[in-house]
Amino acid sequence: MDIQTIVNLFFTFLIMSGIVSFFVGFGFMKKFESHGIGFLSTLILSLILLGVLISWFQTASLKLYIGTIPWFFDQAAAFVSFLVYLIAAWILLKKLNKQVKEA
Repeated sequence: MDIQTIVNLFFTFLIMSGIVSFFVGFGFMKKFESHGIGFLSTLILSLILLGVLISWFQTASLKLYIGTIPWFFDQAAAFVSFLVYLIAAWILLKKLNKQVKEA
């Protein structure tokens, strides 16, 4: 595998983990009728999955020996994307919780 394939897999898995953790949070939100609990479960699961992904990416990139600058930029992009995702998840869960309570 080349480095571009590994980077593409990393960001694909990052998106997939975001989707999975959001739906888990949505399930908790519906069960407990609280967007705070839904967001907390989303946050915890996404942090765990992000840690696993970073560990995998570090192992895979060490085998190919990419330099520290590209590795740092990939990690920085992942963290910025993760923060944007958390803000969007909070807003969306809050909005969905209001809709569930009104119905």
